[in-house]
Amino acid sequence: MNIKEKRFSQKKDGSWSDNFMLTYLQLKLASETKISVFNRKLKEREIRQMMEDLCVTGSPFDPEEVRAEWKDMTERYIHICYDPETRMKLYGIIKRKNEAVAWQLLKEIERTTKTYPGLLGLEEEFAPLYDVMMEVWNDILGDVGKGSGQPVLSPYDPSPYGPTS
Repeated sequence: MNIKEKRFSQKKDGSWSDNFMLTYLQLKLASETKISVFNRKLKEREIRQMMEDLCVTGSPFDPEEVRAEWKDMTERYIHICYDPETRMKLYGIIKRKNEAVAWQLLKEIERTTKTYPGLLGLEEEFAPLYDVMMEVWNDILGDVGKGSGQPVLSPYDPSPYGPTS
């Protein structure tokens, strides 16, 4: 199995599923829930499984290949969240400013890959993923987050989904 086969899987209808993106979204959802004495072990087990699914720990793949896949996943995620056509509007009618969306994405990445794992003592293990995601955020939205200019969005091409090599 190579890294592309780990990241992408083909559904019965022939379409492709991005398993890294799915796992990141599950992690994002988990980060929005509270950790208590009663659910701490369960949450830690769930997060450790997500770490394996994202190749954060226990990966048999080349670390540079894994970083490249994380970078690609993050670029796609930012494109999807930042795109004016798919961007969530406040109360469904008020268009959100570019800066607000950029900062929201920054806070979300930090909460999902740094703060939440830190509550379970897993911040160090998540550091490589956090670093890659922050690097991509800075490359794409860094200037917008500072209140200047437009994002550095390259044309988004969803066609590369699925193992191409």
